[in-house]
Amino acid sequence: MEENKNTTPPPYTPPAYTPPVPTPPAYTPPVPTPPAYTPPTEKQTTEKQPTEKPQPTEKTQPTEKTQPTEKTQPPQCVNKGKPVYFSYARNSDQQPEWNHIADCVDQLTEIFKEQNIEYVINDTAETSASISDYEQHIGWDSDVIVLVFSDRYFRSLHCMYEFVQIKKAIKQFPQKRLFCIKSGDFNLSDINYILDLEHFWGDQKQEYDEVSYHNTRPITGAEEEAHGNDFYMADIRSLYSFFSSLNYANASSKDWNEFAKEISSSYTSASKFTKQMMEKVSSRKTTLKFMGIGCITWLIVPFLIVCITFVVWVCYLVGVENPKYSKGPDNMVITEVKFEPLFTTFNLKLNNPNDKDTIIFASRGYYLEADGKQYYLWDTEEIAIYPEYDVLAAHQTKFFELQFRKIPKTTKTVDLIMGPDVKFYGIILNDKNDE
Repeated sequence: MEENKNTTPPPYTPPAYTPPVPTPPAYTPPVPTPPAYTPPTEKQTTEKQPTEKPQPTEKTQPTEKTQPTEKTQPPQCVNKGKPVYFSYARNSDQQPEWNHIADCVDQLTEIFKEQNIEYVINDTAETSASISDYEQHIGWDSDVIVLVFSDRYFRSLHCMYEFVQIKKAIKQFPQKRLFCIKSGDFNLSDINYILDLEHFWGDQKQEYDEVSYHNTRPITGAEEEAHGNDFYMADIRSLYSFFSSLNYANASSKDWNEFAKEISSSYTSASKFTKQMMEKVSSRKTTLKFMGIGCITWLIVPFLIVCITFVVWVCYLVGVENPKYSKGPDNMVITEVKFEPLFTTFNLKLNNPNDKDTIIFASRGYYLEADGKQYYLWDTEEIAIYPEYDVLAAHQTKFFELQFRKIPKTTKTVDLIMGPDVKFYGIILNDKNDE
């Protein structure tokens, strides 16, 4: 029995050694780390949410709120291609009262820029010897003119030339708008002030006569134009009557924003008028659609026949060859006068009897006088308009045309004024309709 007890213990030792071996598989629990990997998915969702939330299409609405940029944009131009012309004398330190006479122009142009109103200002210095294109066309090419008159304005050769052109254009085309501004302390109703201006231009005329007689220096284009207009004596004497008939503004008390609105409204009112006329025309066209063809043929055709005969009668060209006149220059002859639909054309023959070449040119101051009215020069052919000029060689002849504003066909006699020393009086016009 003792031997059997000794043999049984050995079998128990091996199984007791086996338990340590299963411990490695028990180490597998670290695998639960994968569940720790799930939190990143939560973070991803938190990251995706901001990407979904930036749907701030609502936040991008500030782009709509940036619409103030539209409010800051300048308004639509009301006078595209039809600028406002300025006629004024610049500031000057020659006299204390001339220091700020053009300040109102600077203020107005700034407002015009803000309100997108086109304007033109003469950049040529007032001391220039020639008359600029701006001064020649200021009245004729513009529908709206702003005239700032001052004491210096009435003593400037260039400004007074512009003033004469403006008056001529307003007289020929009354639909043009003239806005006047008084700048400075002077009184046009004061006879002493007018006499002072007359004395000033009298001195200018005396200087011109002395220079032209002694030939001490070249005569400027501005002086030539002043000489052709009798140094503006008649214009100076009529200053009060001219400006008193206008509702001019005072530079010291005028609200320039309101002034700019008045100028802008002058364009818009004209455009509204044309629109109303076009609407009336279109409405008439629509009514014509409902008229019978027979009514149109019986009513319109006779009317058209009457209109065509009237147009043919009006546009029929009437000419006068070698017209007679009571007095004219020795070296110039009128060869023909033509009555055209838009103009009255004078054909002239000019001879240079001198042994030297001479300079010839026409002037915007030329005019026809008929029945108490004046019809100014519009264009020329074969002769330049000052400040351009042509050269006529010695003992040579020049043929050229002067085109004036159309005069009535019933005119019997007319005077052609080409300067204080070149005048044709009593030109007899024979109308073919009377034959």
